[in-house]
Amino acid sequence: MSRRGTIGAWSIRRLTSHVEEVAPAGSSMSWILEDGDGTEVSVGNNNEIKFAEGGGVNINWTDTSDGSDSDPFDLTFTIDPTDATAVDIAAGDLVLIADASDSSNLKKAAVGYAWDGSNFYIDGKLGVGVESPTYALDIPNNSGVAGIARATAFVTYSSRRLKKNVAQIEAPLDIVKNLRGVTFNWKDTNKKEIGLIAEEVNKVLPEIVAYQNGSPAALDYPKLVALLIECVKELQERINLLEKKSDVSI
Repeated sequence: MSRRGTIGAWSIRRLTSHVEEVAPAGSSMSWILEDGDGTEVSVGNNNEIKFAEGGGVNINWTDTSDGSDSDPFDLTFTIDPTDATAVDIAAGDLVLIADASDSSNLKKAAVGYAWDGSNFYIDGKLGVGVESPTYALDIPNNSGVAGIARATAFVTYSSRRLKKNVAQIEAPLDIVKNLRGVTFNWKDTNKKEIGLIAEEVNKVLPEIVAYQNGSPAALDYPKLVALLIECVKELQERINLLEKKSDVSI
């Protein structure tokens, strides 16, 4: 008598297979085991099947013949992450993932990042507390610590090689006169701060405004430095002119 069985798809989180065979006394018995890619192994009387553990996979036979379970033995595969083998993952690799809400299926996902122990690369956008980032690095619109980044310095690319149509800012004092510095409290934390209003700046200096859903939402404050430098220079020219007039009058 022979039986043909297929060990089908299994979850990397947990695979449980029940094997049962009843044969008349004195009869010969053989099994043909087939894996997912069609490889077959014939197992007859006095042959042994060995399941090799390792790499985080634990395999156990459980004798249930003395209990209420109708199957005399359970074969259980489990994953022990602490004993798993570490592997290097590169951007574009596919990884199999066990879905806790659907233990009978494996999921695959494109990694999109690479880690070599010292450098971390992401192919796409990174959201820290933001599920669907719209910028290369996106943190929440929150006036508390969840929305604050801290560093010794943030460096901005500014080489002439990257720019065209370079021109000096015209009438910088007129631009500043139309900006309104305000004090305010953030609605989410009641934290008091100073700053500008994006909607107002958009009417005067749209070059430093960032938009969300088509509306002014944020400001690139560091770019105001260039404007203020030109303001100081223009004011100094006026001071020099007044000093010359004063000298002539004397």
